[in-house]
Amino acid sequence: MTIRVVVAEPGKPAEVREILSGGDALRAIVGGWLECLPLWDGEHDIWINEEGKLLELAPNRMVRAPGCNGEAWDIVGALVVTAHNDEGETTSLSPAAAARIADALTMRAEVAMRSVHVEEDANILRRRAGREARWRRALEVAAVLV
Repeated sequence: MTIRVVVAEPGKPAEVREILSGGDALRAIVGGWLECLPLWDGEHDIWINEEGKLLELAPNRMVRAPGCNGEAWDIVGALVVTAHNDEGETTSLSPAAAARIADALTMRAEVAMRSVHVEEDANILRRRAGREARWRRALEVAAVLV
């Protein structure tokens, strides 16, 4: 049996996939032991690699924690979003939920990538300012020596 899920890998847009139901398929996507986190809406779950940070997997997305006051989870490695039933069993996402979640995760990735580029630009500017300051100090010392 297959289920509809959303898969979001680092640096890529989220996508809707059909996978075999069960832990083996989820483990294959996240690349290791499974950890389940409740999604912000309370109806869906995020599956991640439990040892992702220890394994230094690539940063993925910041995901808002349920009932949070600005708290977010810093997800590394691939993540999979599924639904669950009243018994807590993993189930397929509805087509509408899959599309909505994929769009939300793709927007988060785009914002995260822009943030990375802004930080890289800021680091470049800081290094440039540091070099210019060193040159000014060197010129001041040279002027005193002359």
